[in-house]
Parts: sequence; structure tokens; C-alpha cells
Amino acid sequence: MTTLFLHPNVHVLARDNGDIQVGIDPQFAIVLPVSARELLSMCNGQHSRAEIIARCSKGAENVEHIINTLIAHHLVVESMAFSPQYPMNDLQRMNHLREVSCTPEASQRRSTTHISIYGAGRLGTSIAMLLTSSGFPHIRIHDESLVTAHDVTAWGASRIDIGQRRDRTCSLLMERVNRGAVLRQMHPRTQVATKLAIVAVDQGADWPWFDPYLTDSLLASSTAHLMAVTSHQSARFTGVIEPGITGCIRCDYHRTVDRDSSWPKITEQLRNRACADLAPASLPIYVAAQVVGEIHKWMSGEPSQARATLTRWPNLERTSESWDPHPACGCTWQEI
Repeated sequence: MTTLFLHPNVHVLARDNGDIQVGIDPQFAIVLPVSARELLSMCNGQHSRAEIIARCSKGAENVEHIINTLIAHHLVVESMAFSPQYPMNDLQRMNHLREVSCTPEASQRRSTTHISIYGAGRLGTSIAMLLTSSGFPHIRIHDESLVTAHDVTAWGASRIDIGQRRDRTCSLLMERVNRGAVLRQMHPRTQVATKLAIVAVDQGADWPWFDPYLTDSLLASSTAHLMAVTSHQSARFTGVIEPGITGCIRCDYHRTVDRDSSWPKITEQLRNRACADLAPASLPIYVAAQVVGEIHKWMSGEPSQARATLTRWPNLERTSESWDPHPACGCTWQEI
């Protein structure tokens, strides 16, 4: 059974002529007759639509139309009762309210999603912290390299973390926001409904370059994933890549080879090379926010769009390139 409840940040206000106003957003606020006050008082998460209509139909006209309008304007939420699979503390509940417009279904999806982040430099740590603050309790960091001066940032590793393992440093930062992050890092739960991987690679060249073989294990295990990388003056990030459905990083590699026959040789020279992390301080945060936005869209059920978005800094000039399946890749070949 679904119930109706008024959004926690929406107020019911009195007007001079006796009418009542719900919300103050110029685009979504609505004015109702005073007879609708009982209807609004029943939008407390304890009553269904049918119960409210039956109770209020005598006191207010067009009750069902009012309810539909309130829902369409995001003033009232209609949702099923939320029984999280794993215990949630008050801070996690508040993070869910901030990010998913109070809908229990969206909270349920987040509580049953396991996210693996490969790479805990400035970009990977920024992504991890934003996801932790967005109501995702099950996040594991994969990066055994050590923190260096290039990783120090106001929102991530500090100078006293230099020499510590990146994954442990990042999990300790996550623990400040979500209790249990360190425990999940050491003993991850695997019985979850959805798995997603984020590959946040370190800078390797003067342009945000992806190693085409970096996600082979994710493709082999059919794990949905996305990728992000920065350089000193630009960044690239992808939408969620679903193996067997969308194109992948190797498809992008083969398209580049079609244009430049020397690209395989160049790729082999670039592999396993590292550069200093010279991205401007605000660029990793910007890219992390875009990545989290892509995840929010994917979690809400929007169709996956495999594409790479290139952002030039500081003018934020953006260009997107579709990652359609390439016939030479084989990532979407049907099994025989």
C-alpha cells in the first residue's frame, strides 16, 4: 500500500483572503481553499490515497485532482513504506532525504547497491565522499598505493596522511560521514541487489586518457561501471557502461585506431605511466559532481547512455562523444 506525505521542507501557509498556500516556489506552489486543510493534514505518511479521498470528498471539491496536482508539483510524495535491508542511522536517513526527494523506493535502491571505486587520488576520494553523503552505505575503495603530496586537498587526504595507504585513508574520511565505512572496507557485504564500479584513474598524460584494457575484468563479470580522469587543463567522464548493452572503453579505442593507425603503439607507450596531478583544485570536485549525477540518473531508471564527455578548464566548454559498440570490440557480440 502506498501512502501520501507532505514533503518535509514544504510549509502550509495562510493567505489574506483565507485561502491556504502550499510551498513558496514560484513555479510549483499552489493556492487551495481552506477546506483542503484536512486533506493536507492527512498527508502524514499514515493514509493512502483512497483513504484520503473517502475522508475528504465531502469537505473539499475535486479531492483527487488536488492530490494529483500536489504530487505533480513535488509538494506531496506518494510512496510505499520503506523497510531498509540494512540498519540505517539518523545521518544516513537525512542524506537520503537530501538526495532522493524523500522517496523510500530510491532509498531502498541505494541501501542495496554496492559501489567499488578503483583509484583514491583527489578525484576518486572526491567521488567517494559525495556518494557517502548521498545515501550510499556500501562503498569499497580499491587502491593500495600510498598517499603523496599530489593527493593532499582540502576535502580529502591531508599532509599528515602522506605515506599512508590511499584506500585506508579514504575509508577513514568516509567514516566521518557514514559510520561503518571502515568496517565495510575491511569486511564488505556482497549480498546486494546491484553492483556498480567507478574507475577514477590517475593522470597519465597531458590529456585525459583511458587505458583501453583497464576495465577488462569488469566487462568479463558484466559489472556496470563508469570512468573518470582529469588532466592539468581538462577532464573526461563517461555515463554508466552496461556490458553487453552499451559500448565500452575498448570501442572508443578501436574508433581512435580507425582514425590513427599508430594509436596502438602510442597506447602501449602510455600504459603504466604516471604524471603529476596538476589539475586545478576545483576540477576534481566538478568532475566528481558530474559522475555522481550520472549515477543518480542511472539509479532512477533512466536508460544508460554510453558516452564520454570532455570538459575544458576553466571555461567549462563541454563536448560529448557517443560510445556506440564497435564491430571490432566484441563487447556486445551475442554468445554462441
